[in-house]
Amino acid sequence: MIYDILGVSWKLVNFALDYKCKRFLLVSLINPWSFLHLIYLFSNMAIFNSDSNIRGYFWLPPVTKTLLIANFAIYFLQRIFPPIESLFGLHYFESQLFSPFQTLTYMFLHGGFNHIFFNMFALFMFGRVIEQMLGKWRFLLYYAVCGVTAAAAQEIVWWLRMGSSIESLLYLNNLDFFTPAQMSTIYDMFITIGASGAIFGLLLAFAVMLPNQPIFLFFLPIPIKAKWFVGIYALLELMEGIKVTNGDNVAHFAHLGGMIGGALLLWYWRREARRNLEF
Repeated sequence: MIYDILGVSWKLVNFALDYKCKRFLLVSLINPWSFLHLIYLFSNMAIFNSDSNIRGYFWLPPVTKTLLIANFAIYFLQRIFPPIESLFGLHYFESQLFSPFQTLTYMFLHGGFNHIFFNMFALFMFGRVIEQMLGKWRFLLYYAVCGVTAAAAQEIVWWLRMGSSIESLLYLNNLDFFTPAQMSTIYDMFITIGASGAIFGLLLAFAVMLPNQPIFLFFLPIPIKAKWFVGIYALLELMEGIKVTNGDNVAHFAHLGGMIGGALLLWYWRREARRNLEF
């Protein structure tokens, strides 16, 4: 029986590869609860070029491909030369280690394999769709803007919470104040890395451009529309950011900052397009 199922599935995959279809890919995470999801994934493969020829499921547009290669290359460089994290990671703006270029470079650094894997998987799944819809240069600008606004959001959150952080450290160390040298050391402790802010911007763009596109999640047996998935995800990030759990080193507000930056840029482009139509 299992061989019959695999045979039928393989025929469907081959049919999907040969068939000329005009629909976008059902962006999905394969749900292990049902082998049919795998069939559905391949039978709804993406067609990104205008003449509807299938380029293949793993075909990547140029900017998405370059970003994937750059992120993985820099990740392996981090393993060889760890100090680059301190040099190119995003520091608190009052730290002596802070430099403006870090608002861009921090996006290419990651804290571990899981960190980079899930970010790059999301870039692979969503980035190629968004790049085909925006074009390579607008996509690159969009990705960068989301990363920079994520960095700005993280800096603002650090600044707002710095007072309470210093008070906690004074209490723990039974001190009345810190010397300037000690304050400088404290500022140097704050650093964030990762492409998550830019990735959340891509999620926002996907939900705006393809709001009703179904997405399969690993832990759900049924698909969920992109607009609901992204909306719920953003709400969860907001709740986690407000909660301030001890030991939580995830930059939740940076994620939301990436979404806000993406929303503002999409709104600006849409407004400009409408103005051009009026003239």
